[in-house]
Amino acid sequence: MKTTLLLIALISCTISVNAQIHEWSKGIIGTGNTAIHGYKTYAEPSGNAIYTYGEHSDFDSENSITLDPGGINQVLTGEFASSYYLIKMTPEGQLVWGQTFSSTSYVFIQDISTDAAGNCYIAGIFLGTMDVDNSSTNYTLTTNTDLT
Repeated sequence: MKTTLLLIALISCTISVNAQIHEWSKGIIGTGNTAIHGYKTYAEPSGNAIYTYGEHSDFDSENSITLDPGGINQVLTGEFASSYYLIKMTPEGQLVWGQTFSSTSYVFIQDISTDAAGNCYIAGIFLGTMDVDNSSTNYTLTTNTDLT
């Protein structure tokens, strides 16, 4: 009995726990009543970049979010009540770029991936008209389906 207890005690003492060490964290700040939801974080297999996407919405008006407050302070504005954001960061947590996607009706990002060259791909669905460029050139896509 004593030998069994000693053996259990020795085994218990040799098991170690490797706790995660907090290296960095970043915030996103919304304006007004903007709700911000993070849905997925994806690390490139090469380890060169980290992507995060989610939704920001304010059903009373257009909504804006500030990425990397206190740092770059990139502001993304959704053209409609509900929008999705996609951000790219370095492994050290530095913001590389941010993008927002808005639709006149509905938009939802479902997955994200990268290729060997580091190009980012997103998959999702939208209804209505969606601006996929968000620059002054406004490259829009329009669905040909009416769900009403």
